[in-house]
Amino acid sequence: AFLIAFTSSFVPRLYYRYTRDNTLSGFVNFTLATSPESYSQQHHNTSCRYQSFRDDKGEYLPEYFHLLAIRLSFVIIFEHVVFFIGRLIDMMVSDIPEEVEMKMKREHYMAKEALAENQVQHLRL
Repeated sequence: AFLIAFTSSFVPRLYYRYTRDNTLSGFVNFTLATSPESYSQQHHNTSCRYQSFRDDKGEYLPEYFHLLAIRLSFVIIFEHVVFFIGRLIDMMVSDIPEEVEMKMKREHYMAKEALAENQVQHLRL
């Protein structure tokens, strides 16, 4: 869940799709930040783009915190879904195979029969 939420673009794409544009046009520009003005001035007025949710001053944008909350929520929801599916499979698949269960019941029945037969023989003596 953490790998999906924090290393892939799955969550940012969903966020962009529901908040901005359903067709994802402009998604790449949405994910790229522009280098601070001090960097641009030092390097002949060229700007650098990098993947982050920051403004021109280097401060985090509100979208960064929205995405962080959504990513953490995704981790919790994904984890609960996985646990639920695992629990469901555990309930559907028995721990003991049917063949072994039948043999255990037969052994238990045979043990009861032997015990009852043994008690009848003691009463006759």
